[in-house]
Amino acid sequence: MGIVAKQSARNAVVLSTGLVLGAVNTMYVLPKAFEGFEEGWGLLRILTAWGTILAQVVALGSPSGIMRFLPKAASPEREASMLSTLVLFPTAFLVLLAGASTFAGSDVLSWLDADAGWLLEGRIAAFLVMAGAYLAMMLLKAVLAHRLRTVAATAIQEVWLKGSYLGLALAYLGGVMPFETFFRWFLYSYVAAVGFMFLEAMSSGARLGRPALKEDTKPMLEYGLFAFWNAGSRVVAKNLDFVMVGALLGLAVVPRYTFAFFIATVVGMPLRAMGPILRSLTSKAVARQGPEACGPELKQSARVQLAMTASLLAAIVVGMPTLDLALPENYQGLRWIVLAVGMAFVAEASGGTAGPILQFSSRYRMALPINLGLVVMTVATNYVFMRVF
Repeated sequence: MGIVAKQSARNAVVLSTGLVLGAVNTMYVLPKAFEGFEEGWGLLRILTAWGTILAQVVALGSPSGIMRFLPKAASPEREASMLSTLVLFPTAFLVLLAGASTFAGSDVLSWLDADAGWLLEGRIAAFLVMAGAYLAMMLLKAVLAHRLRTVAATAIQEVWLKGSYLGLALAYLGGVMPFETFFRWFLYSYVAAVGFMFLEAMSSGARLGRPALKEDTKPMLEYGLFAFWNAGSRVVAKNLDFVMVGALLGLAVVPRYTFAFFIATVVGMPLRAMGPILRSLTSKAVARQGPEACGPELKQSARVQLAMTASLLAAIVVGMPTLDLALPENYQGLRWIVLAVGMAFVAEASGGTAGPILQFSSRYRMALPINLGLVVMTVATNYVFMRVF
């Protein structure tokens, strides 16, 4: 079995485990735990959404830079030096952001909730901790992908984070802890995930060295800033939905969209199973042979991913009326939201490895207008449908 098939199969097993944990939590435990206090669940969801968005901004494209530059290192010492430079700038940016936040008032986040925002008062530190955790996981995940250790990163994000979330939700449902204690331990689970991923990266042989700032700063920042606007904009667009639902409709509405989005994410499982190892192999192939040699891989990955995602979406949409019978009353009738989100995954799958090939080649700038347009379209369509309709 080839490395793509082997790691994809292992990732699929881990993702399936995470899917089961997430399904039990999202579809049964959380609706009961937060019945009558839906804005509490909404707060947790926009916390992770904003953590992801801020991490993308602060990262300055460094995760993509890790995948682009490290395969070109001529020695382990040179790789360690390059990695240090790529980690240095996001870390400094996060420290500056944390320092600037000390001048903000306790109600600075109130605009994230269309109703009142009282639940967001004094939580800016929590948002920064979540952003820092996501930033660290992004960087460590890129290092592990470069080292072809994608299964470990997937297991930490899928099994640990979702399993701990389920355990905390059950404790909250059972009255073992109040919401503030639940909220605090929810943050701790992400800090622990960073620790687990760091230990895995160390065991893979990843090391930091003395950064060669004069040699690496310009090319890495130039590529990183582009990667932020390019690849980062896709991640931002996917999380803007949750943020805008809370800001325009209220935190109490966020769980309903979260419910629909979770169902639709099943469509993206093939992408998540194959994506990390395909990105790693593509970056190495482009570095050694050039993008022209990646044609067969592009066609095969596009066919396989499109067939799998389209089949999953069709099965889910057809089965939604039956699924509604088993769902809580407040979370029924989400078929069209599931279809819309699922179609986005199918469209992404149809590109195969085209995105990584462009990203790691000398023509990486070609994808920028498309991804920036995605952000603009997301904001515009969300505003129109949420405000007008």
